[in-house]
Amino acid sequence: MDRTDYIVECVRNNTPFIFCKFGDGEYFCMCKFSEKVDLDRNCDNDNFTRKLSNGLVESFKYITTKQNVLVGKWIGDNYDKTSKYYDNLVNHEVLWTDYDTLIFDYHEIETDNPEQFLKKIRIYKEIQNSKTKKIYICNNLLIKSEFLLGVDNFVFVPLNSWFDNQFIKILNEVNQLIPENEKCIIMTSCGMSAKVLITELYKLHPNCIYIDIGSGLDLICTKRNSRGFASYKNIHLKFKEFYGLPQEWYDPKYNYLYKEANLKFGTHIPKTLIYDEINDNINQPKYSSIFEINSNNFYQYYLVDTESHNFIAKFCNENNYFISFKSKYNGKIRIEYEVFDDSILLNNNSNVHMINKNFFYLIVNSNSETKINFTIKENQKIVLKNLKFTYGTTLPKFYENIVFISSKIYVSSKPFTYTNVRSIYSPETRYEQTIKTIDSVRKFIPNCYIVLFDNSEFTPDKLNILRVLTDLFINETNDPIINYYTNECENKAYGEICQTYYTLKQLTTIEFKNFFKISGRYLINESFDYSLYNNDFNIFKKNPIITQEYYTSFYKISWSNYKKYFSVVSKLFNEIQSDNNIYYDIPYEVFFPSKLEFNKVDYLGITEIIAVKNSINYI
Repeated sequence: MDRTDYIVECVRNNTPFIFCKFGDGEYFCMCKFSEKVDLDRNCDNDNFTRKLSNGLVESFKYITTKQNVLVGKWIGDNYDKTSKYYDNLVNHEVLWTDYDTLIFDYHEIETDNPEQFLKKIRIYKEIQNSKTKKIYICNNLLIKSEFLLGVDNFVFVPLNSWFDNQFIKILNEVNQLIPENEKCIIMTSCGMSAKVLITELYKLHPNCIYIDIGSGLDLICTKRNSRGFASYKNIHLKFKEFYGLPQEWYDPKYNYLYKEANLKFGTHIPKTLIYDEINDNINQPKYSSIFEINSNNFYQYYLVDTESHNFIAKFCNENNYFISFKSKYNGKIRIEYEVFDDSILLNNNSNVHMINKNFFYLIVNSNSETKINFTIKENQKIVLKNLKFTYGTTLPKFYENIVFISSKIYVSSKPFTYTNVRSIYSPETRYEQTIKTIDSVRKFIPNCYIVLFDNSEFTPDKLNILRVLTDLFINETNDPIINYYTNECENKAYGEICQTYYTLKQLTTIEFKNFFKISGRYLINESFDYSLYNNDFNIFKKNPIITQEYYTSFYKISWSNYKKYFSVVSKLFNEIQSDNNIYYDIPYEVFFPSKLEFNKVDYLGITEIIAVKNSINYI
C-alpha cells in the first residue's frame, strides 16, 4: 500500500502508528560526541547537547523495533553519511519512508502540477476530519494550525533548545492530557526533541497515533518559509483552492505572529517581506532603479518572483555599468543571464563565479556592497533573470553531465507482462555487464557525475566496488514501494518510474547542464557523438520499427527542461500507485516520451543488450 494511503487509513480507522523523521540535524547531534562533529546546533538553532544526543540514539534504537513505525529518511545534503549511520546503528530492518511525507517542497508549491501537493493534503484533511482527540506539541507561532487540524489541546514549547531543562515538564503536561486507555492523535512540531518525546509517550500510551509534522505547516501558518524555498503566495493559493481556509484565517489579530515568525523562524536564511493575501501584494515601494537594488527591494524580488522577472541593463550615455547588491547576510545569488549582440559581462570581481554560459553565482557578504560590472555597447543589453538567494557562501555542486544508470542486477523470478523470464543472464554476468556500463559512460561522456540506482542485496565486496566506481550509488533495499515495483510487479515500466523518481529526489542539491539516462548493462559505443547531446534540448530516438515508440534505454534531458521532466516523473509515480492498471496496456516507450518535448536523433550510439533473449542491437 502507498505510504499516504497507509497513513490516511490509519488516521481514519484510528489505528495506532508512528511517523517520525530522522534527518541530518538528528544525525549530527547523535554522533556529535562520538565522531567529533564541528557543528554545535542545527539550522533552527537547536543546540546539540550530550543529553539530547543520547536521547536521540536510544529513541531511534527503541522506536524502530516496534510495529507500524514509519521513519522519514533524510534525502538532502549528507544523504550518504546519514543513511550509513542510521543503518549501522541497529541490526534490525527499519521501515523507511519519505522524509518530506508531510512537508511541502518547492516543486509542489511553485509548479502547476498539484498531484503531489494533493497527496499530502489528504493526510492533513484526514486529521482535520478525525473525531479522535488531537494534541499538538509545537511553538506558539503555529496557533493557526487549529483551523487546519482541528486541534483540541496545544502544548506550547520554546522554539529551540528546550530539551535539557524542560523535557520532563513537557512530557508530563502532554501525559496529563491523554485520558487513560483512550486513543489520541499526538502531533509534534518541536524540533529534534520531538523524536525523544514521541518515544517516551509511546511507552506510556502505545495505542495512540504519533505524527511528526515538523516544519510542514510553518509557511502556511506564519507566512515565513523556514526552509528557504517557495513563496507564501503560492502555498496560500493552493490551500485556499484545495483545502479551504475559513474567514477567520485572515483575522488581523494574527498579524503579530507573521512579524515574529519572520524574525525567529529560519534564522539561517534572509528575512523576507510579509505577503498580504487580502490585497495580493507586499506593500513595498517600487524599484527606483533597476541597476541599484537595496536590501529591501532585493528581498521583495526574492519573495515575489523567483521564476520570470528580468532585470535589463541598457546603454545610457556611458558603456560601463554595474548592479549593486547589499545584504545583511552572507550568501550567494544564482543569476541566469543572456547576452545580446556581443555585449560583455565582465568577470572582474572575485565574488563572481561563472558556471557556464547560462548562469553564474555572486557571493554576497553581510553588510557590504557587491557589484557586477558590465561593458555594454550602445543600444545593446544584458538580461539578468531568475535571481535566487541562498544562505551560505558554499557553492552548490555543478556537473556538466549527470548520468543516471537504472539497474537491477539481482532480478526476481516473477514474470513480466511480456515474458516469464526477467533475464537469461546470471547475477554475476549482470554485475559484470553493469561495470562495463559504468566504464563506457566514463569513456564517452566528459565531466560526468554517475548515479547508479540498484536496490539489489549485494555482498559487501560488490557493494563497495559499485560505490567506488560511481559518484553516487543509491542502494535502497528496505523501501517496500520500490521493492514491490522492481521485484513483484509484472509491469517493468513501473519499476523504472520508481527508480527514476527516487533518484531525482536525491539530486536536489546538484546542478548540471545535461542529464542522461541509460539502462544498466547497456553500453555507450564508439559511434556515440557527444556534440549531438550537448545542447539545450531533450534528446530521444524514435524506434524505426514500432510506431509511436521512442527508446527509453537512453535519452537526455537538458537543465532548462529538467523541472518539467521532474514533474512528469513525479506525476507518473503517483499515478501508478493510485491505479496499478493505468498504463498496463501502453508501452513505456510510448506514454513516457509523449509527455515531453524533445529533438530526435537518428543514432544514439548505444549497444543494447536485451535481458530476456540473446540479442544485441546497435541503436
